[in-house]
Amino acid sequence: MDMQDIIFKKQVVHGIFHYIHVSPFSKTEEITQSKAQEILYKQKLHAFLGLGEFLTENLNKYILIRKSPSLLDVPFLKASITTDWKYLLLSSDKNGLGVDHGFMSAHEFIGGISQLFGLESLLSLCDLPEDTFGDNYSYVTVFGLAGNTLQHLEALLQSNKQPELSKFLMPNEVFYHMKIGKSNWAHDSLLVKSREDIEGKLSAYFNIINPNN
Repeated sequence: MDMQDIIFKKQVVHGIFHYIHVSPFSKTEEITQSKAQEILYKQKLHAFLGLGEFLTENLNKYILIRKSPSLLDVPFLKASITTDWKYLLLSSDKNGLGVDHGFMSAHEFIGGISQLFGLESLLSLCDLPEDTFGDNYSYVTVFGLAGNTLQHLEALLQSNKQPELSKFLMPNEVFYHMKIGKSNWAHDSLLVKSREDIEGKLSAYFNIINPNN
């Protein structure tokens, strides 16, 4: 995976900076061996979680992932509420640009109930089994909070109305959603939202981890 290919499309909506990246499937990068697929998946998982860790440094970190009883026994995860909301970023649209649908009801997804957890480091998620995050894709939704508290976040995700990040995010806070495909035909996608322009910070991360720079 060439990190030089990670380019974000930037826009500002309702006072919130949006950065979206979609990696379109390329036949020249097909990997047919299951072991090679596993290695590539782990590289992406570490790199994308590393970006989330970089962006949420010194912030209180919370993740929204697929509910699983086994996660309640993971020592580095602090269980919070379950919710009917799940974030939907369509990464296989016609133009390969990504479509941000925001939070959608879990009733529209098979097995879509999510659970909120607090944790110290996003990179610790690399130790969890691959199927923890999803079947055909791995999804992780991250909240890096400063002014907002866990109680504020729980109230947002327990609302009967669709959660609106434009009304929730406070200065210096970050929302991050990552989606990794697990097959040759699947797209990968990243979405970052913040009240501040953090384009320079995004570029800095990929410059750091790209040995060719």
